Amino acid sequence: MCADCDFAALKDRRILAVDDCVQITSLLRDVFATCGAKISVVNSGEAAILHVCVTHFDLVLLDIRMPGIDGWDVLRYMRTTKPYLLARTILITGDRYSRAAVGDSDLPRMCIVYKPFELDYLRTVACRVLARPMDTQDIRTSRSLPA
Repeated sequence: MCADCDFAALKDRRILAVDDCVQITSLLRDVFATCGAKISVVNSGEAAILHVCVTHFDLVLLDIRMPGIDGWDVLRYMRTTKPYLLARTILITGDRYSRAAVGDSDLPRMCIVYKPFELDYLRTVACRVLARPMDTQDIRTSRSLPA
């Protein structure tokens, strides 16, 4: 356990992990489930959008580079349907990112973790992101959640 993050903050949190690599999502499922999180894993942007559409998540772990609908597309979708999730999203990538792809105003609210990453580091970042308050105004005005 790290000194400045109590992994118990992950207990009972709903987390969506999105990566086209099955080995990574399997590892994330095991690591976060061990902390008591309720984690769903998907291996495509299409599946991520479907999950975000029908399920409330406290945190999204999102790979950027995926075939077909990629992480940037998922972010654009979340920005229009569930904007409160942007502040609760951790981008996971092995590549450098382009601020123009999402917009400078959104990126400062998101964390970026580069592959390869230490699992304790990712859990620490997750705890810090979960400590951010959700914007209740965004939740009330989200199209897919009732007012």
